[in-house]
Amino acid sequence: MTEAEQKLSTLVKVIKIAEHFNTFFKRGPGLGYSSKDSYITMRYKKGGVWSDYDKVFINFCIIYDIKVREWGIGVPGMAGGHSINEFYSEELGKWILIDIHNCVFVMNKSSKELYSVKQ
Repeated sequence: MTEAEQKLSTLVKVIKIAEHFNTFFKRGPGLGYSSKDSYITMRYKKGGVWSDYDKVFINFCIIYDIKVREWGIGVPGMAGGHSINEFYSEELGKWILIDIHNCVFVMNKSSKELYSVKQ
């Protein structure tokens, strides 16, 4: 990580990771590979489902020193469910929810407050 990258806010780092995913990854079949092999396969737009995205996102967060956690969600009628992540924003002093597979934050429309899983 460069010195300039170290100075970015946690939220900006996560947005940059999400932009990278959105630019270089294409959804496809589940991989079930190691993190490294998943990233390489996803980077060349050859697959990846929510669990693959989450695994690679967690590794990016570790590299960029971002506190991260994963939440599994059972969805009736959907085999395997879904998972989402939260990262801790030091600047905001709270956990922020992100669905990295869909590059989506959850926000209060009126106040523009970013939500966590527990809000």
